[in-house]
Amino acid sequence: MLFQVYTEDVNRTAITRILDAHFQSYTLVPAQGHWEGIAEPSLIAEIETDDRAQVDTAAQEIRTANHQQAVLVEAIPSTSELITAQGGN
Repeated sequence: MLFQVYTEDVNRTAITRILDAHFQSYTLVPAQGHWEGIAEPSLIAEIETDDRAQVDTAAQEIRTANHQQAVLVEAIPSTSELITAQGGN
């Protein structure tokens, strides 16, 4: 499952520390969000995992670190695989 956690991009150091504590890999994508009609710099954390509880825990920690009312967690069914070098290339 691919999870996307949407949050305000105000405390990237804390967000990275939280994600590092919960996941071996993830991707951060900068974005612009709008909350209650106000534009704000946003960050989307993309995490491929089957551990929804771990995602929810990290999202709650991010929400607290950023002093937000809410963060959005989106769960997207996906099939993924790592493409690696073969034959010593």
